[in-house]
Amino acid sequence: MNKKYEFYTLQQIYYFLLECPNFLNTGEFNKIQAFLAECHDGDISSFKFTPPFKFTGQFGDKKEISIQLAPEFSNRDNFLRWSESILN
Repeated sequence: MNKKYEFYTLQQIYYFLLECPNFLNTGEFNKIQAFLAECHDGDISSFKFTPPFKFTGQFGDKKEISIQLAPEFSNRDNFLRWSESILN
């Protein structure tokens, strides 16, 4: 199976965000939101949050991602494994 979101690609996005100024000072929700925004394939206006746990947008074949079971962003390995599983 050919994955749209390979682990190494998600890892690059993760490290890119860590280099953004003040990124580590933002809350958990904002970190996850920024990560998923980078994974979103469409225009930023089509990337939206629907409370309490869903992001809608274009993520390969998926249009909706739930973050209800997302691990902490700071737990890199768990977060990247989780993101790979929900995006593919």
